[in-house]
Amino acid sequence: MLEMSDLKAPLNINFSLEKARRAQISLSKMVIREDQISTPIRYVAGIDVAYFDKFSIGAAAVLSYKDFKPVEVKLAITETKFPYIPTLLSFREMPAAVAAIRRLEIKPDVCLVDGQGVAHPYRLGFASHLGLTLNVPTIGVAKSR
Repeated sequence: MLEMSDLKAPLNINFSLEKARRAQISLSKMVIREDQISTPIRYVAGIDVAYFDKFSIGAAAVLSYKDFKPVEVKLAITETKFPYIPTLLSFREMPAAVAAIRRLEIKPDVCLVDGQGVAHPYRLGFASHLGLTLNVPTIGVAKSR
């Protein structure tokens, strides 16, 4: 299970847009862009966030890498507290995604995230931000760009 001690970057959405942008620029410099996984991959998680009314629903589905069979699925519902702002989507999606991932009993070796990674105007999309926060390798699977 993912513990608070596993968190590398701060997770705090109660700050201004100016602070969010500065945090984004600062965190983008911490992103590791090459494969540094030194142990065999056993579990891969898919991460996504959906919205309903004023709520965010985070989903984390873990698959066995060997046969791609699901081994665990967790959901988390949080109140959406950050507005939709292009290029700052990670700040809106992080609370629900992190809450779902923290519920997992199996820690994924890598996460496929519905969102941009470094293919982002500030080089810190949702996938990169989540990877830094959880200290887990991530791959952004974006719909555009």
